[in-house]
Amino acid sequence: RMRMEQLMAITQEETEQLRRREVASAMQQMLAETYKNKLLQTTSECRRQDLVSQACSSLAEMDQKFQQILAWQQLDQNKAVSEILQQVEMQKTAFEALQVKKDLMHRQIRNQIKLIETELLQLTQLEVKRQELDTETLQEAVTEQRRALGCLLQQLLKEKKQREEELQQILLEMEAKSETKQENYWLIQYQRLLNQKPLSLKLQEKGLEQQLVALLLELSAEQYVPIFAHHRISLDTLGTMSASDLEKLGVTEAGLQRAILRRAREILAVATTIPELRRAEESEAPAGPEPSAPLEEPPGPAAPTAPALPGDERQSECVVCLEQEPQMIFLPCGHVCCCQGCCERLSSCPLCRQDIAQRVRIFHSA
Repeated sequence: RMRMEQLMAITQEETEQLRRREVASAMQQMLAETYKNKLLQTTSECRRQDLVSQACSSLAEMDQKFQQILAWQQLDQNKAVSEILQQVEMQKTAFEALQVKKDLMHRQIRNQIKLIETELLQLTQLEVKRQELDTETLQEAVTEQRRALGCLLQQLLKEKKQREEELQQILLEMEAKSETKQENYWLIQYQRLLNQKPLSLKLQEKGLEQQLVALLLELSAEQYVPIFAHHRISLDTLGTMSASDLEKLGVTEAGLQRAILRRAREILAVATTIPELRRAEESEAPAGPEPSAPLEEPPGPAAPTAPALPGDERQSECVVCLEQEPQMIFLPCGHVCCCQGCCERLSSCPLCRQDIAQRVRIFHSA
């Protein structure tokens, strides 16, 4: 029994030691795993910090590139907008210039101003010539005529300015309509105005004989209607013309020339045989509407009424420098005696000593 107790005690002691060893090894293993986990956690934290820093740097680079791309797009957009605005302004300017050029009243005023400028130039040359010859014949009549022309020129310049203001007002109204963001608005209006026929050509086409218009339409030659209207060709005139005459007018197709002449002679032969047919057709044709505006050419003489000077047209020269050709009209006296460079230094007319109220530049045709 004593031995059994000793063996039991030894067994319990060995079991206790074995348990302690197992606990110690388990604790050591747990400490090793804890240390290993701590190392893994530290490594992962470092790696995460590296990844975050790399992501931040890449985001910063991408943001910088994006800002640069946005800046380039803004520059391109501003450039495109400026080009579009410039094109719109150019189209508007071209339309405005064409509108002034196409305007009938403005053209009449310009033609009258040109006529008066030529008249005043010839009167001034005649007056200078008579002063050189020391003659006083018709001097008062020339002076009175020159003054009247000067007053008329001032009035025409005012009318021209008023008409330009009216056209500018029309342009402003059209600009208000263009705010509908219609693309190429001014270019469309310019093309529409460019394709518009002059009023005189429309009236001339309406004045053509209906038989002549029907003849051209029958032969598919309607493109020559404006030419026949411009030259005021009638059916009787066409019957006396030849192929060379039509070629001079612009009808270059030989077959069409013969067809037009043959058809015109047939119509004239029928009209001669049966005069009542022609009178009936003329009575059925409606009378052309009376024009609401005057023709393009202003009324009055087509050339100046002042007597032309013999010899070379450029006989006069600037009375100040004696070198350049006179280019300026002094108003209200109406003298044309100075070039553009010399007139700036003058406050009164060198010929009549009258104060200069207005200077008008004239351009001599080549």
